[in-house]
Amino acid sequence: MLPQAKARQAKVLIQFKNLLSILPHRRRQILQRDLAQRRQPLGHQPHIRRLVALTTQRVWREVWMDGRALPKAVDVRGAPESRYYGYSVGRWENDTTLVIDTTGVDERAWLDEEGHPRSSAAHIQERYTRVDEYNLQLTVTVDDPKYYTKPWTWMRASFYWMKAQDFSESLCIPSEAIQYRDTLAKPSGIEIK
Repeated sequence: MLPQAKARQAKVLIQFKNLLSILPHRRRQILQRDLAQRRQPLGHQPHIRRLVALTTQRVWREVWMDGRALPKAVDVRGAPESRYYGYSVGRWENDTTLVIDTTGVDERAWLDEEGHPRSSAAHIQERYTRVDEYNLQLTVTVDDPKYYTKPWTWMRASFYWMKAQDFSESLCIPSEAIQYRDTLAKPSGIEIK
């Protein structure tokens, strides 16, 4: 990790710890849980793009599968703006491995709970390999010359599909949203209208 990455990570962690120190214990637990949610992809693949649902937040990101190129730069004149999940294109390397390349990420977000930074120049590659009928392996590699001296493997994960697995339903219901808002906002002194 380059010195500017270490400095940014230290600054982010200090800000995070300061925020946690002023919150009561229960709200601190909720905030830590919410900020620490990891992306766990589920997929649906239409004809030319792959939509990936991030299970805990029910957020969609587009992964284009039609062979288009990633933007060469972002946030400069004539180029697109950076996006939270960046710009992603996917391709099948063989019958069992899907490779997703992402660039143009918004650098305000961290890579992980330890505050590792990422810049809009980062190139993030996800490799999903189906090992057999029930096992899927994921490897995520980060190449960010602004913050790191060389590409590094940020995450390795294995997913196992259990036969007859049942998923619990999780809906965004206004009453739950109001309860969540009141849990965080009212105690902090924010006026709710």
